Amino acid sequence: MSASLTPDQRQKLARVLGLLGSGHSGERDAAALAAHRLVQGAGCTWFDVFEPKIAHHQRNPEPEPAGDDPEPDWPPPRPTYTSWRRTVASLLSRSDLLTAWEISFVQSINERYSLSERQFEVLADIVRRVALRHAAGARRRGGTS
Repeated sequence: MSASLTPDQRQKLARVLGLLGSGHSGERDAAALAAHRLVQGAGCTWFDVFEPKIAHHQRNPEPEPAGDDPEPDWPPPRPTYTSWRRTVASLLSRSDLLTAWEISFVQSINERYSLSERQFEVLADIVRRVALRHAAGARRRGGTS
């Protein structure tokens, strides 16, 4: 039977597993037993814990842009905590405007489930710099940004 833990159960399991670092062997033993009982009590196996069947872990593919719009997401949208993947995809589609370090960073966060606050700040800073580069290039070409 394949089940998954509820968010509350996952939080409780994380707290219990944190006790495995205790300096007291009895506390470690009790934490291990409590974790095992919590998983079993939820109708799960340890495989279910480490490979949860949760729909929000799966990425939904972005819709293809319309053929008449050559740069649908350009300049890239400012990232938000819920739509940062769209910003990453937009940046990767125009890697010619990114430095080698920026490409490496954006590729490294592309497969993450979520971003830390610092990663989010760096992504927002990259968007700002890329938008400036894009506007400067458009001015040099005599167009508008």
